[in-house]
Amino acid sequence: MSQATLGRVAADGAVVALAPGRFQRSQILWYPQPQAPDTVIFFAHGQGTAPALALASRSGLRVFSQIPGTRLRIASHAALRLPALSLVPWAPPGASP
Repeated sequence: MSQATLGRVAADGAVVALAPGRFQRSQILWYPQPQAPDTVIFFAHGQGTAPALALASRSGLRVFSQIPGTRLRIASHAALRLPALSLVPWAPPGASP
């Protein structure tokens, strides 16, 4: 995923574990975010789901997507154009239709 496309990124620990060399400490959900992220990446039903959704809400991220066949979820300001990921809309638990 392109950093330019995603803007400032925050990710949960499970996502960071998939590519540990690609994330700085300030991008990991468990640490303070110096600026509001443009994109939050997390696993649904994981330990980082609630913190990721809370950060997305505080940051005004209202567009949620999922990568089909996985539990990876992405929150962003707008629909992301990442054709290789085949993103589809996703509604967080408790979201209104």
